[in-house]
Amino acid sequence: MNCTHCRQPLKISQYSSDLRLKSCPRCSQNHSKNIHIYYSNNAFGKTIHRQNQNNLEGIQSHCTSCRAENGPNINDGIPCNMIE
Repeated sequence: MNCTHCRQPLKISQYSSDLRLKSCPRCSQNHSKNIHIYYSNNAFGKTIHRQNQNNLEGIQSHCTSCRAENGPNINDGIPCNMIE
């Protein structure tokens, strides 16, 4: 399924133009309006195992809330239509 705002797949993480925000695929897919949900990069874990030319910091794909037992927390995120 694609985001109703940017038309990109919800299951693939997106970055804001300034690279300070990243979408969480699970939060995005669980949002009732089918829109990417963005968080500060600090809301994601980092690992050297994910470092590559496209992901220099090694940011994990899902936010820490989704990676924990409590699951998606879409109320704290920024919807795609609010991102420049």
